Amino acid sequence: MSGGVSHGHNLQNSMPYMDNLTLVASAARTASDTTTVRGLAPYTSAYFMLDVSVAATEAGDKLAVFIQREMPNGDWMDIVSFAEVLGNGGAKKYRADVYPGATGGETSGTINDGALTAGSVADLAWGDALRVKWTVTDASTDNASFTFSVTGTFRV
Repeated sequence: MSGGVSHGHNLQNSMPYMDNLTLVASAARTASDTTTVRGLAPYTSAYFMLDVSVAATEAGDKLAVFIQREMPNGDWMDIVSFAEVLGNGGAKKYRADVYPGATGGETSGTINDGALTAGSVADLAWGDALRVKWTVTDASTDNASFTFSVTGTFRV
C-alpha cells in the first residue's frame, strides 16, 4: 500500500459479477414454443427483458411470454409473466427484475405452468435451468406473428 491506497482492491472488483445472455434470439414467431437455458445455478438474481420489435396484425392476436424455473420433479413453474402483447400493439419493451426472496415470494402452492398473472413476478430462486415459454394466440387463424427476443442480465 502506498499513499494510503490499497492496489489490491478497487470499485470495479467490488461490483457484483454479471453476465448478459440471449435466452431467445430475435425472430418472427407464429406458434407457441419453449426454449431451455442451462448452467444458471451460480446466479442469484436477474433482470429479464422482452423486446417485441413487431406486433402488427390484429387486436385479437396475443403473445404471452413466461420465464419458468425447473422443479425437482421436472415440472416447470412460472417466475415471470410479462404483460400480454396484442397483435396490433406495435413495438414494446417489458422488463422484470427477479430477486429471489426479496418480496417473500411463494413458499408453497400450486405449480403454475403458463398461469402466472400477466405482468407479475414471483421472486423465487431457480436451479440450473430456466425455460422461456411463449404462447401465440391467433384470433382468426390466418396471420398472427410477433417478432421478439428475450434477454437476461444475471447477477452472482
